[in-house]
Amino acid sequence: MPMPHAVTARTAGAALSMALLLTAVAAAAAADLPPGCTLHAAFDGSVDAVNGAGEIIAGRQEGTPEFVQGRAGQGLLVGDMNGEAGVYYPTEGVFDPIRGTIALWVKPENWKGDDKHHHLFFQAWGAERGLFSFYKYQSTAWGLTFFMDPAIHQRGKMYCYQPINDWEPGQWRHIACAWTRYEGMTLYIDGKRAKYVAGPRMLDGPMNEEVRFGGDWQSEGGRTVIDDAMLFSRMLSDAEIARLAGAEPPTEVADIPGVMLTHSYLGQEVLARVYADCVGKPTVEKAEIALIPAGGGEPVTARPYQIGPGLNTLVLDLSNVPRGEYTARISLFAGDTGLGAETLRVSKEHEQSWRTAHSIGVERSVLPPFEPLSLVGNVARCWGREYQFAGSGLPGSIISGGQPLLAGPVRVVAEVGGKPLEFVEGSPEAVRRSQTEARLDGGLVSNSLDILTNATVRYDGTVWTQIKVRPRRRITLSRLSIEIPMPAAQARLYGYNAPNRIDDLRAGYGALDPDQGVPFSREFMPLLWVGAEQRGLGWYAESDEHWDVTDRALTVERRGEQVVLCMNIITRPREVTDEFAIGFGLQATPVRPLPADWRAARWVPSTDITRFFLHLRKNPYPRPELDGKSPRGKVCYLYSHHEYFTNTLPKDPNEFREMIQRAKGHGLLCAPYTEARLLPEDAGDLLTNLDTMATMPFTRTGGAEGHSALATCPQGPFQDWLVWYVSHIVNEYGSNGIYLDEMTPMPCSNEAHGCGYLGPDGTRRVTYPVRASLEMYRRIRQVLAETGEPFCAVYHLSSCRLSPMPTYGDHLLIGEELYYDIRENPDYTQVLTSEQWRAGFLVEPFGVPVSIIPQFKMSGEWMKDPELAAKFMATVVPHDLLTWPVFADTETIMSCRAALQEFGCDDPGTRILPYWHTGIGIEWEHPDVLVTGYVRDEGLLLCIANWGDEAAEALPISVSGALKRAGLPPAGALQTAITWGEGEVAYSSGVVTATVPPHSMILVSVTGG
Repeated sequence: MPMPHAVTARTAGAALSMALLLTAVAAAAAADLPPGCTLHAAFDGSVDAVNGAGEIIAGRQEGTPEFVQGRAGQGLLVGDMNGEAGVYYPTEGVFDPIRGTIALWVKPENWKGDDKHHHLFFQAWGAERGLFSFYKYQSTAWGLTFFMDPAIHQRGKMYCYQPINDWEPGQWRHIACAWTRYEGMTLYIDGKRAKYVAGPRMLDGPMNEEVRFGGDWQSEGGRTVIDDAMLFSRMLSDAEIARLAGAEPPTEVADIPGVMLTHSYLGQEVLARVYADCVGKPTVEKAEIALIPAGGGEPVTARPYQIGPGLNTLVLDLSNVPRGEYTARISLFAGDTGLGAETLRVSKEHEQSWRTAHSIGVERSVLPPFEPLSLVGNVARCWGREYQFAGSGLPGSIISGGQPLLAGPVRVVAEVGGKPLEFVEGSPEAVRRSQTEARLDGGLVSNSLDILTNATVRYDGTVWTQIKVRPRRRITLSRLSIEIPMPAAQARLYGYNAPNRIDDLRAGYGALDPDQGVPFSREFMPLLWVGAEQRGLGWYAESDEHWDVTDRALTVERRGEQVVLCMNIITRPREVTDEFAIGFGLQATPVRPLPADWRAARWVPSTDITRFFLHLRKNPYPRPELDGKSPRGKVCYLYSHHEYFTNTLPKDPNEFREMIQRAKGHGLLCAPYTEARLLPEDAGDLLTNLDTMATMPFTRTGGAEGHSALATCPQGPFQDWLVWYVSHIVNEYGSNGIYLDEMTPMPCSNEAHGCGYLGPDGTRRVTYPVRASLEMYRRIRQVLAETGEPFCAVYHLSSCRLSPMPTYGDHLLIGEELYYDIRENPDYTQVLTSEQWRAGFLVEPFGVPVSIIPQFKMSGEWMKDPELAAKFMATVVPHDLLTWPVFADTETIMSCRAALQEFGCDDPGTRILPYWHTGIGIEWEHPDVLVTGYVRDEGLLLCIANWGDEAAEALPISVSGALKRAGLPPAGALQTAITWGEGEVAYSSGVVTATVPPHSMILVSVTGG
């Protein structure tokens, strides 16, 4: 329990005299302070404070803070003074995490702004969890930091910060932070706004009984003098903060703190939030919210409101307003006296609503390039794959590309006392069938336990199975597993994604160790793929309800010539009395056919995007320097059209429309950036549907371009919202593609839209909206397909190129997960093994083109370094991967691309001879060298990469078989040339002899004489 609030070491008479003095000082100071002061601690011989009404607030010392010379009168020395030194005040009536301001003077006593330690100025704690902190952070990149952590999720934090590397000991600085829920959080230094983040929700729940100024946290003896510490019940304006700091007020008037305007696109309304005391005094009594044409004139609609105490919500209906550009304005009044106004740009671009959004893309049809599903008996066929169902209702065989992926039927293993139950299979029964999906029921029967199954198979190759475990009587199961046996030859590689699970390994890929009996053993996760370079089997699930929590929930085990994927649901004795269900999905890969010319869908480099399509207002066409030129590539990423870097309507609709038209005029596939998970935290559509839209626990990104963004879940109405948004970009602006970011199905426990479940310990546990995510992406593909023109759905799926997520995409952007590895070592040839490249990135096993995003963006020098870019190409080209020329030396990448294109690698008739295939007609012996070939009529191109630390000197590479594929006689007079890279090469009688420097690649062409 906190100690009583008292000031120690004072006689009663001294305390009374000090109280009278504080009251007198408070009365004199109150007239100079902004309205709403809840605490003012002058530290003139006392830690007691006063509020705006002159009432004394007793302070409680922590440790041994000292009164020293302050900025005016005395100040309080706090920090690390043989232990923590600070002062506590009661929270009630003083501090509110939803709205307020903190302001104080600070003087570093013995530390600098660029030191690597924390220095605390103010802290408040949640009663159960959560932290509100105003402090100097140990990182010099952050410096002065205003930070809120609800302590519900590792990505739930809210913050804004500003480096203070120029701070020196002995210098007085005025610092302040101000906040209002959903409106924003602001950081001030010396009376000037240093940083602002719009939209954070702030902390929830009751706070601890005390707040603190000062204290110590890893400051290593750091001490600070604080003076004139103040708290306010409202978010002060920039001008009020400037006056407290003795600085000149800003010349530009910012928005009114305590007033917020936002546009609900699908709600067809402008939403306003107004606090009655937003301007301090006088109190707001009336308000009018109006919509005015952007060019000025009379409002097209308006609505007056009476303003009551506290927070008021105002709504202006836009459903009957004509399309156009407008300004929403809220005007505040006390009586007939105007107190101020705030405005918001509003673009009325459509007549859609939540009801119509719910209907977009929901009518199922077979989308290109898939084929209709057929079900004959117990065999379901879709493009490239076949699923035969056993009497259990589980797959008895799965075939992909003519090759079996199962070494036996999927089976249920149940044990009682260590002895297996004997099951009798039923007969699979088709209960529903169409060209898009079919359902089959089956089951297993034993003396004590029945298993009921229903499987839904779709034309996209996904099979979702629900298994009901139904005991005939009370039974104690010692084991319950579902086993999926695969041929060892088809189960050599793996990949997984486990966002926010109990360990730090959230994702990974590589080779299954052939010498280990259990090469993979992990906790429950939603996505896992096991396969080889040409095909594989994806497994997915949404919930670990009814699973034992263990690090062996999912195992991959070697059993002779089989590799068995095991779902270990019950691993220790459990009494089962009631029926329970387990759901999981399977998808054989590849998921779709590769277009014959897929390599031609190369990305336009970022430099060309800027030259041709950006800044069309600042640098309008005509652009004479571009006459007769075209962008280099086919897929064009478009950005800069948002108000900030997440989903908003275009800030300049006409500019965005022109951007798309110009890109399409060059024959490009447009990929305008779109967030597939995050919405601005102050977005009207989110605020009006927060309880059903948001991922729980709240997950956010802090302050991208001044806005906090909140994670949403496709299981809720966000699915309709995003499908509508993409439909609007496609149909209103004419885009023939979309770029979707943040596509990983993240964990959610929001009961309001059906996520999560109540665990055995009474806490709500998360589930993963895998199927809802897939349905959202299917609907988006349907929107694109309905235009009737060629299109491209770009999926940014770093760490998550796993079934079923890539299914409806046309192009995958991956490789961003290597950011931290590259930060440690920028040499791509040393970051991953060849097995990891094949498991995590190859195009062939999934059937969707892949472009790798270089990760040199942490260093401006690295992004300009041709050698690093060349090493990057030495890893992607031998794996037949495309690249996005961004965050790396563009011309190095483009010169390599030009050499590949000049040979004809992008042509439909060119065939690849990948190093991971056998019998390709290319042979060499070197542990660090990879050789991949491309063949066309009368031409062979070799990609020879040396990842080793030593040069590969005069390496003989037999190419006789490859030359025959190209129609070239190995004994003929052939010509060889290095078309890219540095090295040496010679040819004689079917053998290319190459010298390749370490960590590099050369392209070698072999053609007829």
